[in-house]
Amino acid sequence: MRRNLFFVVITVLLVVVVGLGVGFLVEQATMEHRTSLQGNVVPLVKDAHLLGPTDPNQRLQLNISLKLRNEPELNMMLTAIANPNSPDYQHYITADQFKQRYSPMPNQVQQVVAFLQSQGLTIKSISANNTLIDATCTVAQAEKAFSVQINNYQFKSLRFYANAEEPTVPTSISSIILSIGGLDNAAKGHPEGFITNRT
Repeated sequence: MRRNLFFVVITVLLVVVVGLGVGFLVEQATMEHRTSLQGNVVPLVKDAHLLGPTDPNQRLQLNISLKLRNEPELNMMLTAIANPNSPDYQHYITADQFKQRYSPMPNQVQQVVAFLQSQGLTIKSISANNTLIDATCTVAQAEKAFSVQINNYQFKSLRFYANAEEPTVPTSISSIILSIGGLDNAAKGHPEGFITNRT
């Protein structure tokens, strides 16, 4: 009887230890270091009047731009194509050649897609050259995914929403992402447009 009880206690302890270990790993993954993506706050925010938080259920259409590979080589090629004295003058490459040489690799695209999906974003499309990912989400999902606060602002007669700080992403994919479009609508804001605040 005591022997059976001993095995039961050991089994329970093992389950608890394993559970704690799994929980620790999940927590570590959730707390992964993040890196800011500079240049993703619309300049108008600093001069605008804050009206309040944007409705967390409002839908956003995001465009995540990915960085090209081999940019120094690409710049040299573009210079040569435009130079009448170059043997490569007006020697254009095909879309497939561009993709093979300069577009993000499929595994890089998948890393970004996996992160976006893990945050609840819906992937709508990926461009043929792997440089743009279109996704949809709510304001609340975008705020959580990119650690930003999205607010409603007014500048003169223009009302718009925008993120108040630079978005961040896990450092492991920060070198892949160029920019995140759609966190604001300042460029197409509405004169005396709608305001939907949180309750």
